[in-house]
Amino acid sequence: MHEFPSQDVENAFMAFPDPVRSGLVTLRGVILDVAAGLPQVGQVEECLKGGRPTYQVPDNMAATMLQLGMVKPGQFALFGPSRVVSVFRTEHEDDFRFDGSQAIVFASENEIRPEALSGLIDHALTYHLRKLISCWR
Repeated sequence: MHEFPSQDVENAFMAFPDPVRSGLVTLRGVILDVAAGLPQVGQVEECLKGGRPTYQVPDNMAATMLQLGMVKPGQFALFGPSRVVSVFRTEHEDDFRFDGSQAIVFASENEIRPEALSGLIDHALTYHLRKLISCWR
């Protein structure tokens, strides 16, 4: 398990009702595990924005922001920019539920598929790096 970077972030997770909390903690672990395998993006910062747990790379601006939160009672989501979630949606339309173009919605922890979500997380955390590399080609 990954330690929380601050008491505020930990408190934000603890404020979610169970079983939403356990699902969000699992998603958090997937994000941090994928980030650990991407040394080219640098340190991923976990903080709160608008009260939501947020994952960003402030040092080199390689990433777009990812957030976790509750959509409605009993449902939680991984939020990302529409340009990243839309690409993921075209590849996984039948595998996940989506809320518009910015969120993948889960009703239980069992719906989380780390192997599929890792592609979305990788894309988000390397989004601006990819744009820079394509400009140099």
